[in-house]
Amino acid sequence: MSNNTKPSDQLILAEVQVLLSQMRTQLSILRAGMAIIASVMTIAFLLLTNHWVLEGQWAWADLPIKITLGLVAVLGLWRLASAERKIRRIHKLIREVEHKNKLVGEIMV
Repeated sequence: MSNNTKPSDQLILAEVQVLLSQMRTQLSILRAGMAIIASVMTIAFLLLTNHWVLEGQWAWADLPIKITLGLVAVLGLWRLASAERKIRRIHKLIREVEHKNKLVGEIMV
C-alpha cells in the first residue's frame, strides 16, 4: 500500500480480503460436497448394476450399505446447500462494500 491512502481504505481492503478468503473456503466446501455426491452415485451405480447383489436369499444384505450411501448423499447435499447460502451472503457483502467505497469498486473486476 502507498503512504497516501487513508487507514480506512486499508481497513476496507483488508475486510474485502477476509471476505474473499471466506469465499474461497466456501467454494472448497462446495467442491467437496459435489465430490461426495459423485462418489455416492458411482458406488450406488456399481451396486445396482451387479446382478449377484439382487439375487438369492442374501439380497437384503446390501441394505445397510444402501442406507449408509443415502445418508452420505444427504450429507453432501447439506454441504452444497449451506455453502451456496454462505457464498451468496458473502457476495452480497462484497457488493455492498464496492458500492460504498469507490477505491474497492475500481480494484474489483
